[in-house]
Order: sequence, then structure tokens, then C-alpha cells
Amino acid sequence: VWLLHEPSNWLWVVIRIDLILVGIGGLMLYPPIARAPVNKVIRTLTLIIFSFFVFQTAVLDALVWTAYFHTV
Repeated sequence: VWLLHEPSNWLWVVIRIDLILVGIGGLMLYPPIARAPVNKVIRTLTLIIFSFFVFQTAVLDALVWTAYFHTV
């Protein structure tokens, strides 16, 4: 918590890298989910819902929101 009281450039970079890696991890889960041996309807619904998660982590968290919190 003390790091957040006096943010610095390196903290912003570390947080941004972490969020980018989470987004990449979400994207890497997409192929196994698409190949899962389940009912086609369930797989389609899962991919649609999972797409919202990937959009949140890979696009919004990693690229959009962190750009607003750069301190320096």
C-alpha cells in the first residue's frame, strides 16, 4: 500500500507489464476453450462470455486504463 501513496515511473511500468501479461494469458486460454469437448451451444456461449473477459483484460486493463494513471 505504501507504494501507491508515492507512485513512481517504475511502479507504473511494473503494473502495466503485469496487466499486459494477464491479457496475454487470457488470450492464450481462448484456443483450449474453443477446442473443449462439450456441447456446441455451451461452447459458443462460453466463448461469447469469455470474449468479454478477454476484452476487459487484454484491451481495457492493459492498454486503456493504465494510460490514464501514468504519474510522470
